[in-house]
Amino acid sequence: MNLYNNLHLGVIPLAGNSTRFAPDENGLRNYVYTTGLHGKLESTLSLGRYASLAFVYYHYWLNTFEGLEGSNSIGIVRPRATVRLFKNVSLGYEHFGYTTNRRLEAYPTQRSVITDQKIFLQLFLEDSQRRGRYQ
Repeated sequence: MNLYNNLHLGVIPLAGNSTRFAPDENGLRNYVYTTGLHGKLESTLSLGRYASLAFVYYHYWLNTFEGLEGSNSIGIVRPRATVRLFKNVSLGYEHFGYTTNRRLEAYPTQRSVITDQKIFLQLFLEDSQRRGRYQ
């Protein structure tokens, strides 16, 4: 059994942030230009060759410098579980959660939450030169 953790903090010098939640029929989008910060937290519990549990969380804090004045806080969460079925085939489940919180000076606060779930088959193809070094 192994536990792997990763924490990452970063600066975002330039980002484009869409001002629309829904698709645009014309194919054109309006973006505001922002700067901000980014954080990532990742933790994986490996139960040998049989199963793994993972949790990944991203967060973005963005402040507008060109476009609609305001800020945006975006969180993305992706927990995942996999169970080994055969020698190199695993069955997995992943949840995807996306939330955005826009605070615009000239408009009411906008909040959006999107979730998605998937079940997947994972095929592990090991490099023959590194055989046995991935556990």
